[in-house]
Amino acid sequence: MLTRETIRKMTQDTTFKRGLQIYYSKNRVTEFNVTEQRGTGRRAMMVRDMVTARVRLSAAENCKVRLEYDRDSELLITSSCDCLAFTNGGGVCKHCVAVLLKYADWRVKQGLYTRPEGNYSKIQADAAPAAAGNAAADADGASDATGGTTADSVDPAPAPAPVEVYVPKELTTPMMKNLLEKRTRTRTAPVTEPAVHGRVRIEPVLHLSPSGDRVEFRIGADRMYVMKDTGKFKELMATGQSHSYGKNLTFTHTMDSIAPESRGIARFIMSHAGPPALGVVAPAASRLLVIDGGFCKAY
Repeated sequence: MLTRETIRKMTQDTTFKRGLQIYYSKNRVTEFNVTEQRGTGRRAMMVRDMVTARVRLSAAENCKVRLEYDRDSELLITSSCDCLAFTNGGGVCKHCVAVLLKYADWRVKQGLYTRPEGNYSKIQADAAPAAAGNAAADADGASDATGGTTADSVDPAPAPAPVEVYVPKELTTPMMKNLLEKRTRTRTAPVTEPAVHGRVRIEPVLHLSPSGDRVEFRIGADRMYVMKDTGKFKELMATGQSHSYGKNLTFTHTMDSIAPESRGIARFIMSHAGPPALGVVAPAASRLLVIDGGFCKAY
């Protein structure tokens, strides 16, 4: 189910908040259109929505957003925007967020979430008060993380009233919720993290001594960071969580995010690492693993 929370998880909090402000501002999202695309043959039951819209940047400028959303898996398949933040590899930008919010609202109004029959729980669709003051800064020459000034200011539109929708009760169980969230993160990582997805390398650093040979690891895409806790890496890979190692490396921990040449090492860590270290600072032992035949095979 596409909700404000699932949209928030597709990008950074700052980007999401700015997209929310754009969404609730008058006449910022225009030419909104949804085209249904159905599969054929064995994929006849597959339904995808092709979403297009324009987001006003100033009186004379706008950017075009294109989205492809799979109704069956409830996943964003592709996204694109003409703004600099997106074209520079920033992933889902604030304009994409605004259009996604409008699309989610459109789906509720179309009744695509309303199924009161059977074992369903009634909830309210996302609704939030309009942002106070004028629309967020929208200078697209600057990064979404840095702010800026906009060429125009518009008054926010009042937030729509909450709409009652229904979700299966079985989806509210913690185990099912965690599984669905992991699946969503895994499937959307190529869209939300295009700069690092499939490029994360793991490099071993050997420590040879008479008392026993050990190995620690560095991880990164363009810049390498010390993997301070192999147990934490193991846990992140098992749960599919996103984690930041430093300013230039934040990614969702799935095997597809790891560069092909480093996946053997990732599997070695997952099979040999212990539980995550307790406390804020991991001890040195959490970085080191004993070298055995499994490491030589992985490397």
